[in-house]
Amino acid sequence: MMGGMGQVVVRPFAALAVVGALAAALAACTPTGEGAEPDPTSTPRPSASGSASATPEPTPTEDPIVGEPVGVDCDQLVTPDVMYAYNPNFALLPEPTIDEGSDAAIAQEQKGLVCQWQNLTSNELLTVAVAKLPDEALTLQKNRAFGESTMVPTYGVEGYFTVADGVGEADAFDRDYWVSTRSSFYLEPGDAIDIVAASLAALP
Repeated sequence: MMGGMGQVVVRPFAALAVVGALAAALAACTPTGEGAEPDPTSTPRPSASGSASATPEPTPTEDPIVGEPVGVDCDQLVTPDVMYAYNPNFALLPEPTIDEGSDAAIAQEQKGLVCQWQNLTSNELLTVAVAKLPDEALTLQKNRAFGESTMVPTYGVEGYFTVADGVGEADAFDRDYWVSTRSSFYLEPGDAIDIVAASLAALP
């Protein structure tokens, strides 16, 4: 409003309006992103990545298939008379030496019987292992023998023979029994026939 002498008169409410507009403009220019001061009264939200993940329950495994005790001891399986007739220098060892992964080791794991004789002259070993197996385990051993050995009719039952590194191994399957015998004295299937026959005859 124009006053006297051409002076401009500013009313108080108009000045307050100008100050308010300037304050609003400054507030709009204040940064709210990176570099802004955090609000000390605010509560941080938990990160989703910090949540605990559920641990899956382990899947139960079935018990391994195992056989039954064969019900005879070493002197019954191959009697001293049979072994003497085979070779009088062989003596039964009180504890057999069993190689890991061998037929004897498998038979022992299946609650079978492992017997071992040592030649008193040459120290060579003769091992006989017997296991009484359920059908599935018996079929597994038959298939393994079929794949690794040669089928022979020598033992009067399903039989196999092989020689590796100068050591012969004979396998015979009768009913639910598996007989495996191994020795450097076995160079052909007939060399093991007396031991295999005696073992099969001794089984109940």
